[in-house]
Order: sequence, then structure tokens, then C-alpha cells
Amino acid sequence: MTDPQLFRRDTHAGERTLGRVRLTRLRWRLRGAWLWPAFAVGALAGGLWLHAFPLTGLHTGLVPALLLAGFLDLAAVALAASIGAVLLRRVRPDLPRVVAADAAGALAVGAVTLALVAGGLLNHAAVAREARATTRALAFVRLAVVRSGPPAARRNLAGADTIRVDAGKVYRSCVPTGDPSRPYCVIVHLDASPPRVLRDGHEPNSSWMARGG
Repeated sequence: MTDPQLFRRDTHAGERTLGRVRLTRLRWRLRGAWLWPAFAVGALAGGLWLHAFPLTGLHTGLVPALLLAGFLDLAAVALAASIGAVLLRRVRPDLPRVVAADAAGALAVGAVTLALVAGGLLNHAAVAREARATTRALAFVRLAVVRSGPPAARRNLAGADTIRVDAGKVYRSCVPTGDPSRPYCVIVHLDASPPRVLRDGHEPNSSWMARGG
């Protein structure tokens, strides 16, 4: 016959062991619960950074920037879950698979964010050069219009529409004259010494670009 006291002691010991196992699992889950918070923060921070400091070109819209950052983070998480977790468990065999996958994913999100920061900073120098060139081109446009432009164009200098023809070198600017189909347009050659401003008809920049200008 089974001793009731012995049975109770065994039951209590089993419950204590089960409780320790559950507590250990809970601690592991909490330690591995950084992935999706890191993903949310990384996607938001990366998107805002790309909006302010685009990887290429002069500007990236907020929504496209957020989508791009989220996609890159998601791809990094998928790759880390399958490869990074295996590599991490070789270094830390004590880590459960799910914890290793979460940790590898969080590290991957951090790596993507750092890469976006570095890429944005590298491109920012080009953006700053382009901004300076555009400002310089507009200064020559204003000078040329004031000197020889029609009165309507001189009155509407603030509405000048300027586009790049060759980044940092050639720009085309059209100043409104009151007739939307006939703006006063010039091309600025910053690559000449001294820079030159040449008349370029009355075709709006939108039409000029549409036909491959």
C-alpha cells in the first residue's frame, strides 16, 4: 500500500519542479521577446531616417521610406531566423531555439538600421552639393531675368520652376509670365566658366521633360 504522506511529498516535489520549469521557460521567453518591439522601432526609425536622409536621389517620401525600411527589416528577420539562429546557438548552445531566433532577428534589425544610417549619411553629401548647385543656378536665373526678361517674368520670379538637366552642371528654369503655356525659360550652364544663361523658348518644364528633354 502506498504511504499517503510519501505520495503527498512526491506530488509537492513534482509541482515544485514543474513550477521551476515553467518559471525558467517564462524567463527565456521574456529574454527572447525583443524581436518584434525591435522590428517596430527599427522600421519606424529607419523610415523616418530615409525620409530625412535618402539612400539615393534628393528625396524619399515618408510612406515609401517607411515601406522600404519595413521590408528590409522583415527580410533581415526572415534570414536571421533561419541562419542567424543556428550560428548563435553554436556560440550559445544553452539558448533555446526560439530565443536564439528572436535574438538573431533583433540583431539583424539593428544591423539594417545601422546600414540605413550609414547609407543616408553617405548620400547626404551628394544631396548637399545638389542643393548648393540649385541655389547657385537660381541666382543666375534671377540675374538674367532681371536684366533681360519680360516685365511679367520679372514680377513672377518667385514662381520659377527649376529642374536638373545634368546634376550639378546644367539646369532649366521657367518663370511664369501670366500665360501658363508660354513661360519664360532659360538654361543655366554651371559647367561653363563663367556660367552661362541661355534662352530656351517658352515650353514648360513638364512638356520639355515629357518629350525627353
